[in-house]
Amino acid sequence: MVEDFLEVFMDDFSVVGDSFEHCLHNLRHVLKRCEETNLVLNWEKCHFVVDEGIMLGHKISKHDIEVDRAKIEIISKLPPPTSVKGFRSFLGHAGFYRRFIKDFSKIANPVCKLLEKDATLEEAGRPKGDLEINDAFPDEHILALSSTFAPWHADIANYLVSDLIPDGLESYQKKKFLRDCRQYYWEEPFLFRVCADNIIRRCVPEEEIMPILKACHDSPVGGYHGGNRTADKVLECGYYWPSIYHDANQMVKACDKCQRQGSISKRHEMPMHFVMDIEIFDMWGIYFIGPFVSSCGMKYILVAVDYVSKWVETIALPNNEVRSVTTFLKKNIFTRFGTPRAILSDGGSHFCNKAFMGLLEKYGIKHKLATPYHQQSSG
Repeated sequence: MVEDFLEVFMDDFSVVGDSFEHCLHNLRHVLKRCEETNLVLNWEKCHFVVDEGIMLGHKISKHDIEVDRAKIEIISKLPPPTSVKGFRSFLGHAGFYRRFIKDFSKIANPVCKLLEKDATLEEAGRPKGDLEINDAFPDEHILALSSTFAPWHADIANYLVSDLIPDGLESYQKKKFLRDCRQYYWEEPFLFRVCADNIIRRCVPEEEIMPILKACHDSPVGGYHGGNRTADKVLECGYYWPSIYHDANQMVKACDKCQRQGSISKRHEMPMHFVMDIEIFDMWGIYFIGPFVSSCGMKYILVAVDYVSKWVETIALPNNEVRSVTTFLKKNIFTRFGTPRAILSDGGSHFCNKAFMGLLEKYGIKHKLATPYHQQSSG
């Protein structure tokens, strides 16, 4: 179906046919398949039996692929950029239709020079206020910037948009290049790659690499992991570039905190305590959540979870004292579910004290401590 009369791109698809009757026949098959798979379509975004339409920002018809004039009007009304970020954003908008603009790289070259460090309008070769959009439209490179600004994926993006193959490639290099390009696709303004795990990730240019690595390594949620783990976190965030593992390891080697702390191996891990009680209501995990902002005098939530059924009992408390814990166990656990064989908790003072231990000894309950820094073991 996909190869015959259905074209799919992400969450958009088009049904085509050689004639009106043929198109209706194909559409009937597609809608039937949608009903069989419980696929819901947005009626407002559906267009049926049309000779032309807007697809991925382009006007598609039997004649050819044309530009969407509505987008051209939006680009022409953009305010003049006043910063490096503004110029980069302007190039991204204008570059969406660069395949239709003749000599786009030459026209955009003065703007590209403004992205250089400490660049000025005079050095860029254009007087101020002379940065206009040329409305001429045939073929040009999508990323045909000067060599100092072309990202690592410039040749791939050029090929995907304009079918332009880099010059000077040998026969085997050309075959490898075309084979590699099958794993990429362009969706303005980004290039994406289908990785080996079949996950689609965004290709990152050189200037974004270090901020992403720092966010995954030494940010408040980074964790200062090793190079390979940091690279894995980058991939989990949906980013890709060819030297991701090399760059992550080099950054970790240059991290002052990581070098002072040294490497952490298996021998530094805390021992884990295995839970073997498997009967329902025989094993409860108990822990506190909070403190929160006071609400009706309550600042903490005491949670108890049964390990087998995952049944949850909770109560809001004004404090996290042992008296509140023992009262909760007697009223909410022992009287309703019976006395368990074991209770697992963390090593907090509200669980490790004489009053709590005395209650458990009275009812013949074993007290187990959760693995430190492993909250998942508490239910």
